[in-house]
Amino acid sequence: MGEKRYKIVVLLMHANTLVMGIGFFMLIPILNNYLVNGLGMATAMVGYITGVRFLGQDLTSIFLGAVGDKIGCKRAMVIGAAIRMFGLLLCGFMSDFWGFFLSSFFVGLGGALFVPSCYSYYDLLANDQNRTALFSMREMLNNCGNIVGPAVGTFLMVMGFRWVCIVSAGVFALTIALSIFLLPDLKADGKNGAAPAQTSAMETVRTCLKNKTYILFLLITAITTGLMSQKDLTIPTRIKAIDPSYAYVGFIYTLASVVGVAVQLPLVKWCKQHLHANESLALANILYGVGLAIMGFVPALPALYAGTVIFTLGQMIYQPVRNMQVTDFAEPGKVGAYYGFQGTSLAAGTVLGNFLSGYLYDLAENPALRHLPWVVWCTLAAVACVLFWKFLRGMPTRDLPIYRTRAAKALSLKEAEEG
Repeated sequence: MGEKRYKIVVLLMHANTLVMGIGFFMLIPILNNYLVNGLGMATAMVGYITGVRFLGQDLTSIFLGAVGDKIGCKRAMVIGAAIRMFGLLLCGFMSDFWGFFLSSFFVGLGGALFVPSCYSYYDLLANDQNRTALFSMREMLNNCGNIVGPAVGTFLMVMGFRWVCIVSAGVFALTIALSIFLLPDLKADGKNGAAPAQTSAMETVRTCLKNKTYILFLLITAITTGLMSQKDLTIPTRIKAIDPSYAYVGFIYTLASVVGVAVQLPLVKWCKQHLHANESLALANILYGVGLAIMGFVPALPALYAGTVIFTLGQMIYQPVRNMQVTDFAEPGKVGAYYGFQGTSLAAGTVLGNFLSGYLYDLAENPALRHLPWVVWCTLAAVACVLFWKFLRGMPTRDLPIYRTRAAKALSLKEAEEG
């Protein structure tokens, strides 16, 4: 691939990421608020609907990630986007718990196929010089979608919830067209290092299980993922408790995402220059805990905005660093499968987090237990922070300068001692 063509493909992939982000986020934050405050569903039921979306995505992604490695990133992204499009469209024609439960599962299932393949595609495009920038840009564009999407969804709600779903599905149709007609199939191009994976999904699972550091990484990320899943439930729940008439929920997400996008690249760059990857992940968990504490313990809308912004800063650090770590653990030709295997921990964390949150938020209706959810979330954030800080110092990395600097110093000291 020539340099000019390479730049065009990178630009197209960024556009694809942005469009998918807009399509997804114009519905998902609006959906939870619609179910809680529009249809009057119990928080626990909304937690189950949200949980099954992550279950459909993350629990099946270990196998679908391996499928993506075999059939090619482009084809996997197209098929996965089509499944998610169907789920989003179906959501607009449902009116009861089981209907939303089913449509949410299809939304997740589509993501199980195209999300690992999307990251795998980025890894194939990346090199040692631009990998951090590419992954950070990918997360920043996804968060740009988080800015534009909720605002568009809030505007479309004037015409009705069904129109939000129809437009969201239409946006995914656009990503399908972009992928089919404009993106090359990198898997078919041996020059891009995209030789087909020859091992089965189960063989990949066995390979991952042998890497004890990777398994520990997945177990800790499961805790953090449970915390990450709280934002979409916490905001409508706290609005219901503080001011049920408040109609601008989408703008809370928008403000947080604007701040996040503005600082993400310099924030990740600072972490790259000054922190180990495990230290960056520990810092992200501190921000998660602080953000949730402010949202939960301070009964005021300004606190909800402030807590969401702090929580989002944790996401700005956590997501690109975590995703780069998966490519560092992965063997050549198995990046999609490793992302899929990571989905097991994401599924466990998200499903348990959503089910637990639904239960805790219902308990919090009792005035004596009103602070219980936030005590639990802050405790889990502290536990994840300590685990990342203490037990994952040996994670592999390809491009964080601080690792090379410290490794060089350690080698020099060893040589001096031997000399």
